[in-house]
Amino acid sequence: MAPALWDIRRLTKPKPGAWLGFIQGAPDNLTAVAVLGDPDHIELLGSFPAIINDLQLPFRLFTDETPALEWLLEFV
Repeated sequence: MAPALWDIRRLTKPKPGAWLGFIQGAPDNLTAVAVLGDPDHIELLGSFPAIINDLQLPFRLFTDETPALEWLLEFV
């Protein structure tokens, strides 16, 4: 298991299925997740706020890659 950086800055249209697929496997395969984007990008993922409450691993949203990677190093 390892941490993951999910860069969603290039999303241009809603992709709730992508988020659901990611979130379903994350607790079994990852130690932490950093999402790189902004609130507008998060909205493209659909039910993000409701689903994240059920996630059983450290999760954070970042707007800059450097602090995201520094945070993920804590979970290697």
